[in-house]
Amino acid sequence: MEKDNKTEAAILRKKAEDLLKLEPSETDSKFSHAEMRELIREFAVCQIGLESENKELLLAKEQAETERERTYREIFDASNDTLFVQDIVTGAILDVNKTGLKMYGYSDKQELLKCSIENISASEEGYNEEKIKEMNQKAIDSDYNLFEWRAKKKDGNVFWVQVSLKKVKIGGKNRILTSVHDITEQKSAEGILQDIIEKNPMSIQIVDTEGFTLKVNPAHTALFGSVPPPDFSIFNDFQLKQQGFGELIERIKNGEIVHFPDAYYNAHDLNPELPDVPVWILTVVFPLFDNYGKPERFVFMHKNITDRKLGEQELIIAKEHAEECDRLKSAFLANMSHEIRTPMNGILGFTDLLKGHNLTGEEQNKYIGIIEKSGARLLNIINDIIDISKIESGQMEVSITETNINGQIEYIYAFFKSEAEAKGMQINFQNTLPLNEAFIKTDREKFYSILTNLVKNAIKYTMSGTVEFGYNLKNNYLEFFVKDTGIGIAKDRLKAIFERFVQADIADRQALQGSGLGLAIAKAYIEMLGGTIWVESEEGIGSMFYFTIPYIPSRQVH
Repeated sequence: MEKDNKTEAAILRKKAEDLLKLEPSETDSKFSHAEMRELIREFAVCQIGLESENKELLLAKEQAETERERTYREIFDASNDTLFVQDIVTGAILDVNKTGLKMYGYSDKQELLKCSIENISASEEGYNEEKIKEMNQKAIDSDYNLFEWRAKKKDGNVFWVQVSLKKVKIGGKNRILTSVHDITEQKSAEGILQDIIEKNPMSIQIVDTEGFTLKVNPAHTALFGSVPPPDFSIFNDFQLKQQGFGELIERIKNGEIVHFPDAYYNAHDLNPELPDVPVWILTVVFPLFDNYGKPERFVFMHKNITDRKLGEQELIIAKEHAEECDRLKSAFLANMSHEIRTPMNGILGFTDLLKGHNLTGEEQNKYIGIIEKSGARLLNIINDIIDISKIESGQMEVSITETNINGQIEYIYAFFKSEAEAKGMQINFQNTLPLNEAFIKTDREKFYSILTNLVKNAIKYTMSGTVEFGYNLKNNYLEFFVKDTGIGIAKDRLKAIFERFVQADIADRQALQGSGLGLAIAKAYIEMLGGTIWVESEEGIGSMFYFTIPYIPSRQVH
């Protein structure tokens, strides 16, 4: 309708303009007075109609603008978030809604409008004119600018807000519409959650849907000795898969809560550059879901159970050791029964034979010799039992005196020479210190017992060949050796032979007569004297025992 009126007015205006351009003579010839009056009347009526319509349009426009302003104000004030209208250049607050007054603690709107953003800001970054321009420019360039900020109420209280800046056109002018949302409770909850994660004594590792680490707490770093590399996915961890946890990993991806069994882990095995920190862990994994119920994060919680696991292993070892000790004790008791009965039977048997009246002097001497050897053997067994009992009870004492180690070695050589030669063996000794340097301070009886025991064993376990013993001075220690070409010792028995009741092969009843306490006693004596003992051996080739004692000269060396 408005368009038709405008078209008709334009036609009338054209007629009027044409009429005014005519000369009087032409006017007189083309239009009569009646026509002229009609034309002017039509034009006047049309003009009045246009003016009336323009007034109606202006009134409608004003009403529309008033309605739009009213609607804008209703929406502006009804918002649950604070809304500021700011000057796009200066950042000055031009308008604020009712929520903003309440949020910032103002009752007078004009009072708040007089404030600058800097006045109601408590951010450590500060909010000066340069910062305002920077924030507004980001909103202009990116359509909006979203960030978190610390705001300040009229009374000075500080609270956290989320701020959104957006470029808008209000009243035909470019403005910045600022939306402010109070996130103090959210930040408080985040802070509590952060504290729970950071201060938790259990290791916490948060990963994404691909298994890549997003966050770990200090306990995780302390447990594993490092932070997982950025390109490492726990879902592809070969250590977990090697331990048969592939199915559990798939269940995790499906959003299940998964409890892992005890697992061994060492980040060093994953990457040689990472610390070598082997641990046993107990792990539980649970998902974090998005708004659609799909897993978007996974939380791994690890508990260090290394001490418990080692304790369990120690218990297993102790159990096995106890069982072995029981077996050895049983074998020892059986062996001791044999060892004690054999000389006792010899003593009793040949004592009974001595009662005979028809014995020659040679036979009597032979029987007496057998009785003496049996008695010495029995006494040796009893002494071993007494000595190990004293050692175990802590009653064995050390008596330091002057000892000539050269003389001791020569005496032991002379003592065992006939026994070795009787077996068709050679026995040699080696003294490396001159006599004036061979006098040392040590426990003579214990030293003699140690060396005697080792040489006696070497002869006993060697069927043919050579037994050699001696010493060398090394720094402040004397290192003694006893070498034989005997049956040797199995690799898995090298440590066990120094334990109580243990022999190189306790099952061999014929070759290995004895209590099985000799090496245990020797080891205890050596440690009392401040030294150590060890052995090198190969089955079928022979053994070489070493032991050390401190070299403490008792005489001035010239």
